[in-house]
Amino acid sequence: MQRSYYRKEMILVILVKLVALGILWYVCFSHPLDKHLSITALSGHWLGTDREGVLQTVSA
Repeated sequence: MQRSYYRKEMILVILVKLVALGILWYVCFSHPLDKHLSITALSGHWLGTDREGVLQTVSA
């Protein structure tokens, strides 16, 4: 009886984790880049560089 309880509990935990991973994927990774964006422009945005590769400075 004890073993059956743990088996059901483990299956439930795994299912909850799979659902959570599915929600995380849908929210963060399911939407592709817009057509006007390129990988270079996106990486430049995240790295703080412009198209020529020069670091942008923030004016105070």
